[in-house]
Amino acid sequence: MPVKKLMVIIPAYNEEKTVGEVISKMPVFDPQVIERIVVVIDDGSSDRTAEVARQAGAVVVAHSRNSGMGASVKTGLQYALEHQADIAVSIDADLQFDPTEIPQLIAPVLSGEADFTAGDRFTERNGKAIRPEHMSPVKFWGNQQMTKLINRLTGTNLLDVSSGFRAYSREAMLNLNLSGKYTISHETIMDLGFKHLRLQSVPVNVRYFQTASPK
Repeated sequence: MPVKKLMVIIPAYNEEKTVGEVISKMPVFDPQVIERIVVVIDDGSSDRTAEVARQAGAVVVAHSRNSGMGASVKTGLQYALEHQADIAVSIDADLQFDPTEIPQLIAPVLSGEADFTAGDRFTERNGKAIRPEHMSPVKFWGNQQMTKLINRLTGTNLLDVSSGFRAYSREAMLNLNLSGKYTISHETIMDLGFKHLRLQSVPVNVRYFQTASPK
């Protein structure tokens, strides 16, 4: 079986305090099965984000100015395609998501069951979604309503359409046609859904801080 190339994309803007820890928590794979490469997209940071990322072992691709999360993810996916990645994962640089959960996120893609997976922050119990600690009720309600709308438009059955923790097969990357600059989370799902690619949710943990403003 040929080795799969996994590209982990970390969009980062002034994240020198956390990006190194995110990289250090990356899972280790059997090199005969998966070649893992971490790529930090430094989105015009004015701090030591790029330096810290390189010291932690990541490849750094820099934007000359701050261009937004959407632009950073697109840069990362393009880099992944150009470097023959079989799978790409996007994960935030602020420790909101746990990098050790990457194996479960990519499992449906590796097995050929899905072309794209989205981390589900609201894993349901007894048919009811759970609001993560420190996520405001208004933000939670908005996420639930957006998920219902996107599913209705695309015919998908995802549980969280706004999570930034995602995995893409090469087929998904090749099929994506995105125009957004600052946010592409919903556009990605609509684009892939309308093209009838296979989209799945995967339960993941999320951590919000009381001072944070969850998206």
